[in-house]
Amino acid sequence: MEFPTPTQEDFVLDEANKTVALESSIGPFEFFIRGTMSAWRPESGELDFQFTKVDIVFNGNKVYEVIPKTKPKTYTFFHVGPDTACARSSAGGVALLVK
Repeated sequence: MEFPTPTQEDFVLDEANKTVALESSIGPFEFFIRGTMSAWRPESGELDFQFTKVDIVFNGNKVYEVIPKTKPKTYTFFHVGPDTACARSSAGGVALLVK
């Protein structure tokens, strides 16, 4: 029996540089979705950001770059622990983040 290739996905926040990145890989494909952080409100747990660039890589070579037409998003964190965090997305999903 053959099992599908797992997807590895990292959501990277750089508060000092006000950047965000969603870095995903599945098999020989890698997706680097980058953007900017517009606000972080710790008192309410809200993070506002927008993705602004996507790079698609196949076998280590960039094969495509696009500037997406995305809307700003907000993650509202409802749990932050020493190793995990959970957030609701303004797009309707829920994210489980592991530190």
